[in-house]
Amino acid sequence: MSKVTVIIVIDHLNYSASLIMQKWPEKFNIKEAQACAYNPEKLGNYLYANKYGNGSVYSGDGYKYRGRGFFKNIGKEFYEKMSEKLAVDFLGNPDLIIAPVYSVICACSIWTDLEINNLVEKDNIKNVFKKLSSNSNTIPDKLIYYNRALKILERHSVVQPNK
Repeated sequence: MSKVTVIIVIDHLNYSASLIMQKWPEKFNIKEAQACAYNPEKLGNYLYANKYGNGSVYSGDGYKYRGRGFFKNIGKEFYEKMSEKLAVDFLGNPDLIIAPVYSVICACSIWTDLEINNLVEKDNIKNVFKKLSSNSNTIPDKLIYYNRALKILERHSVVQPNK
């Protein structure tokens, strides 16, 4: 039997000022980027303040409810929704989402709620990434990884090549 490696992602938010400017050019000037550089908590609180159900920059919600899991879902609203659905206290302990069983269940729930299968069946991968991501700047990178993975799966006859 083959060994399977599963990668569950946590947004580390530990970036240089130049990378912050590159990833979020519309959100930062150089002075703000320098203030958040290599300070994950400050960056998370700044990026996600007053969005996705989070409180202000001073609430700490941005960092506390940063992206975790297969789809790196962000925000207090998401953690609250998953807490209610699964009867698990993700609000009180957000790191529980990175436990493999919860990451898989959350990913399946999101996949179903967003009706991702409809897009996949239409071979509309770009729109899959748009639905799953709050940051459209990352879509080109995701398409590169998707195409690499697809080639590997085709080579091993796991999927049939698209025609």
